[in-house]
Amino acid sequence: MGSFGGTIDAFQADIHPEDHPRVKDAIERALTGQEPYGVEYRIVRPDRSQRWIEAIGDVRRDASGAPLRMQGVCMDVTDRREAEEARARLFEGEQVARAQAEDARGRLAFLAEASRILSSSLSYERTLAKVADLAVPRIADWCSVDMADETGGLHHVALGHTDEDQRVLVERMRERYPPRLEEPEGIGHVLRTGEALIFPSIPQEMIARAARDEEHRRMLEGLSIRSAMIVPLVARGRTMGAMTFAASERSFDRSDLALAQDLADRAAIAIDNARLYEERSAIARSLQRSLLPPALPEIPGVEVAARYEPAGEGFQVGGDFYDVFQRAKGEWAIVIGDVCGKGPEAAAVTGLARHTLRAAWIGDHTPSGSLRLLNEALLQDGTDRFCTVAKGRLVPDAGGATLTVACGGHHLPYVLRADGAMETVGEHGTLLGLFQDVSITDRTVRLGPGDAVIFYTDGVIDDRDSDPARAPRTLADLLEGVPRGPAEAIADHVEERARKANPEGLHDDVAIVVVRVAA
Repeated sequence: MGSFGGTIDAFQADIHPEDHPRVKDAIERALTGQEPYGVEYRIVRPDRSQRWIEAIGDVRRDASGAPLRMQGVCMDVTDRREAEEARARLFEGEQVARAQAEDARGRLAFLAEASRILSSSLSYERTLAKVADLAVPRIADWCSVDMADETGGLHHVALGHTDEDQRVLVERMRERYPPRLEEPEGIGHVLRTGEALIFPSIPQEMIARAARDEEHRRMLEGLSIRSAMIVPLVARGRTMGAMTFAASERSFDRSDLALAQDLADRAAIAIDNARLYEERSAIARSLQRSLLPPALPEIPGVEVAARYEPAGEGFQVGGDFYDVFQRAKGEWAIVIGDVCGKGPEAAAVTGLARHTLRAAWIGDHTPSGSLRLLNEALLQDGTDRFCTVAKGRLVPDAGGATLTVACGGHHLPYVLRADGAMETVGEHGTLLGLFQDVSITDRTVRLGPGDAVIFYTDGVIDDRDSDPARAPRTLADLLEGVPRGPAEAIADHVEERARKANPEGLHDDVAIVVVRVAA
């Protein structure tokens, strides 16, 4: 501590040049009487080291109030100032760390939500739309998704934007000036190299370089893009496309690029899964169609309707099948069956069963004989799959029709009489494909005008989602309220009741064939 008047001399030091204005201002304010003298400043010693000084004092004045002199004390407060600065640095570091932690939590929450949304659908188109919308406005003002197509071209598939007018402008520009894969910068570069690009700023010369003509330049300038990023969509080592992010009010940095790439990586897996699912579903649907008749034949005096709906997501081939075909003039076959399981093996057995039953009809026109031949074919094939089948031989005549039915472990068809009465026809018989000796019997029923026969598979009466007190246990329960009308109306009723019995979705395939003698 020293006297104020000799502060500088006593410390044999100079006031730091940066602090001269502050000391001068403090002195002037004290001399003019605005406030007492008090100031902290740095001094520079001859060895160039620095110390912090706190000076306080007052001004002595004469009778008229004019200043005579200043007096006071000064103290070395370097330790205090350094401690305060250390605390300030720690507080600032804490604030930065807290902000970084909050940002990291926000990014993790965003990516978690993105993963949840992307995994909520296996539709390729919906997934692509979600990808673009997810980025807006969390990452960018607008985001577009472009996919490489099978011909080596580029296909613009989705766009998300915070401003609808700007969205229209982007769409119009992308339609008129689509990106080119051969361009050295932009999407083409990302697709060729699989490497992301970031443009923290978009100067005018970059816009001029990218513009293909004057109109293109005006469109680019109209978008007011300040910063941009392009990241690849890579799944299983293959670059499928790219996501473009643009901002009008801020500049992207490396942390933004890392977040965009994280989103793109999740999106790429979701997109690839959606594409694989759709391809697999298309193959399954095509194979399923090949196992069913392309169209139902027209039978004189008889109406025929059929329904088929696979259970689950539709990417596995079901084991249910049906067929209606003519054996000879005036004689028709009705077949419905259920192969154990799903997938390629079930499809192979389904194909074998369907074609065997058609071939067997040539040599033996009894339904039971056809089913015995199918049993032998399944045993010889060596498959571990079994199946149930109901086969009918229908012979229409002037007064109605005669139906002969044989069942190999299958549900007995229901006869729905025109007067409302119901009965089953046939005997259950033995499952096919398990035993060498099977018990299969033909049973014949006479059908009059307005009588109908319903052939069906397990899925029709599968009721595991229903209230047990109200669920249908047999087809007779399900046929309550069935219309006494055309075969199509009966088939619609049975299908609708099956759906209502399983509001959460079918657990088993549904196949229905309705044969009705015209009234």
